[in-house]
Amino acid sequence: MYCSEIATSEDRGKLSGLLQFILSWGFFVAQWLGYGCLQVDSPFQWRFPLAFQIVPGLVKAAGVWLMPESPRWLVEKDRYDDALQVLNKLHSTGDNQDFIDLEFREIRDTIVAEKSVAVRSWKKIISRPSWRRCLFLGMGVQACGQFSGINVSLTCLI
Repeated sequence: MYCSEIATSEDRGKLSGLLQFILSWGFFVAQWLGYGCLQVDSPFQWRFPLAFQIVPGLVKAAGVWLMPESPRWLVEKDRYDDALQVLNKLHSTGDNQDFIDLEFREIRDTIVAEKSVAVRSWKKIISRPSWRRCLFLGMGVQACGQFSGINVSLTCLI
């Protein structure tokens, strides 16, 4: 989500593909790490793979402090000047101020439109049959995806 909010439209697809590529490599490493530890007959067999998961988590936890706030989130919080500064930091090349201004206006206009039609309570979502159906379909797709074992089959393909 964060990548899609800070990337330009030309780069969003590349970043989504990169995310899937990195996830596949993560599955690959996890499977081989588990297989390698299977050969050890001690508590190391389960402790090391469990502890190894901390490494990427620590890298992410340290890196999150270096990332700028999402311009979209800043606009939602009415921090327009900060959003423009972040957009300039992310996308400025020195001669594309029109592009940055256009991107800022699109973000602002989208958020204003979303706020005008936003549903603020679960009661409203559940009370309308069409919204309730969409909610349950979305939840069902997510649940069935996890129950199908898709993550396991992805690692078997690698």
